[in-house]
Amino acid sequence: MSDIAITDVTNATALVAGTGSFDVLMDQIEIRLDAQYLKQRISGTDYATVYLGALQAVMQQAIAFTLQQETAGLEADKVSQEIETTIGATAKMYAEVALLDQKQITELAQTTDPTGGLAKAAFDKTAAEVVLLDQKTTTEIAETVDPTGGLKLAQLNLFEAQTSGFAGKHENELLKIYLDTWAVVYSIMMETWLVLNLVSHHSSCRQARPLLCRRLSTRRL
Repeated sequence: MSDIAITDVTNATALVAGTGSFDVLMDQIEIRLDAQYLKQRISGTDYATVYLGALQAVMQQAIAFTLQQETAGLEADKVSQEIETTIGATAKMYAEVALLDQKQITELAQTTDPTGGLAKAAFDKTAAEVVLLDQKTTTEIAETVDPTGGLKLAQLNLFEAQTSGFAGKHENELLKIYLDTWAVVYSIMMETWLVLNLVSHHSSCRQARPLLCRRLSTRRL
């Protein structure tokens, strides 16, 4: 709003009626004074006295009115500026909220299902690594628990064959020991039986029987 000028109070001339606040108010006072004068309610010196008093009062009121208009205009400008500031701050806040929402949407898209750029490449790489790790885990479990082919299966078959061979070899060795022992015992028993039978049927050998028994006993030991 512009500064107060004298023309805001009065701008009348001798030929032109003014439009200032004082001019407008005095026009109304003069109309009413003239009406009272024509009705002879005031006359002579009374008219001059009333006119002079009205002139002073109207001037004060015109100045006060003009100042109030200026103050009101300043207040209006201040309020308007505050409103604009509030609107600007509100618009900025909404813009920041929208930007934050967009940022969240972008980050969510980049971490959940990115559609391009470095984030997409990183996402695809991570997904591929997860699939590879799952496959590796499945393969290792299959190879260690129940291999179906490849080096692991060959190693498992070799280990089973070796285990079976060791068990069979051990059994064969035990059987051979048993058979060898039985053969030795059987041989000794047969030899003893033959000698004793021979001694029993020939009296000439009866005297040698104790000696043979001791000899056979020593051989068995």
